[in-house]
Amino acid sequence: MKKIRSKKLLHTLVILVMLVIGIVTFWLIRSNSHDVIDNSITKSKTKFSNNFIDPQLPNNKTLKYWDSLSKIYPATLIKTLKDIDSNMIMVIGGSFKMGSKNLEHDNPIHQVSIDNFFIGKFEITQANWFAIMENNLSEHHGCETCPVERVSWYDVQEFLKKLNTFTGKKYRLPSESEWEYAASGGIKTHGYIYSGSNNVEKVAWYTENSGGDSQPVGQKQQNELGIYDMSGNVSEWCNDWWDKIQQYRVIRGGSWNEEATYLGIANRYHYIPDDRHNPFGFRVAISY
Repeated sequence: MKKIRSKKLLHTLVILVMLVIGIVTFWLIRSNSHDVIDNSITKSKTKFSNNFIDPQLPNNKTLKYWDSLSKIYPATLIKTLKDIDSNMIMVIGGSFKMGSKNLEHDNPIHQVSIDNFFIGKFEITQANWFAIMENNLSEHHGCETCPVERVSWYDVQEFLKKLNTFTGKKYRLPSESEWEYAASGGIKTHGYIYSGSNNVEKVAWYTENSGGDSQPVGQKQQNELGIYDMSGNVSEWCNDWWDKIQQYRVIRGGSWNEEATYLGIANRYHYIPDDRHNPFGFRVAISY
């Protein structure tokens, strides 16, 4: 009888020990699996942050980048390259209705999808241009912080070629759809007529307030994305052809010598790419 009871007790103890071992093993496995998941998420985030360098945020890579350039180029050029780089605004992509019904040359309203990209907070200035090109084509020269003007589309391509050689990056003109999306405020748009307001005086230099000349960039109110002068000051070249036979390039934004009617976000114009008509300038973009 005692032997039977001892066997039953031993059997019960074995079962209890196996149960405890099973519970402990289960929690160890679960804990390790969470660690693996957490580590994979952390590594994924780290990988993303290491691959993508926001030009507006200083970090070890950007510091090394500028240090390497400073050993090659003069300080005045480095200052300009930093100025352009630090004033690139990230535009989160999305879909929007491009065009309007207002003027003859506006696009008919149509849906467009835009990928993430960067665009200049300011129009390229005369100082920026001179540092890269060592000349100043502007008719209203002598104002370093005013936008460069009287530059053709081909002149701009030469500027971009040199800028990209200096920086190792791929600056370009914005596409027409990118330009209009950024001018309208992107995902933050309030649906204004002009870039940043329905009141043209707040955001634009035009015939009524410019004094017959271009003005320093960034003096008027910024738009929803923090971008200046996309209405007025100087008209801006875009990368697109206007026509199928590729005779004209697109110009957007209106200028200091035009009436408010021509400064709306959707207004569009075209000129031959070697035209150096005085209100023509530009801002740069770069893909995400």
